[in-house]
Amino acid sequence: SRTGIENENFVLLKGNGSDLLDTKSQKGRAKRKHVTKELVKQMILIATEKKEDQFLPSLWNIYRCQSKVHVSNGRIYGKYCGSHVCSVCNANRKAEMIEKYYPIIDEWTDTYHVVLTSKSVSYKHLKKHIDETFETFKKIKDLHRKQFQRGKVTFPLMGIKTVECEFNPQKRWYNPHIHLIVSCEEAAIFLKREWVKRWPEKHAQPWAQHIGKINSTEKGIIEVLKYGTKVFSE
Repeated sequence: SRTGIENENFVLLKGNGSDLLDTKSQKGRAKRKHVTKELVKQMILIATEKKEDQFLPSLWNIYRCQSKVHVSNGRIYGKYCGSHVCSVCNANRKAEMIEKYYPIIDEWTDTYHVVLTSKSVSYKHLKKHIDETFETFKKIKDLHRKQFQRGKVTFPLMGIKTVECEFNPQKRWYNPHIHLIVSCEEAAIFLKREWVKRWPEKHAQPWAQHIGKINSTEKGIIEVLKYGTKVFSE
């Protein structure tokens, strides 16, 4: 929901808004808003100290997300920033993705959760490592497409992919990795095998990759999609 046109006489409200009486939802929104403001305040200070003023307009836009709201017919309306740094907007984004993908995935009868990871790296090598992660996955997809077209494999490679980057504050290491929901066990095994094959032996051990059967579509899709919308964790 967003606020459209506003002047001294009227406000044009767009979207469905949120239920004013849904106290659980409103408390969650308030908590996410507080977390985001505290995080962005620190980012604004850092950008100011480093004289990186190009970041300030977008950071202030995130800071002001949902700062002004309007109430109409028992529903709350406000303007969202849409940033991936904003916990409020990420919660909305996750809900939209669940609504979009749940009906499709719920029809699958052999669903699996896959995690593909490789050796952690320092900040100096992070950009290169992320590029290699995406490029490796693309090569695996391309291989499957060619083999599927030629009849060498018969299973489809369908699913959802999200990317998470964990940070170890003690060792200062970063670990970007991929979470997937796929439609069959054959696809999960294929992904793991080809992933390990494309990295140096010490960089992607087979035991570090995860394959797990999903018995609840709702829990499985929430588990995977949260990695694409969360800002940070413990």
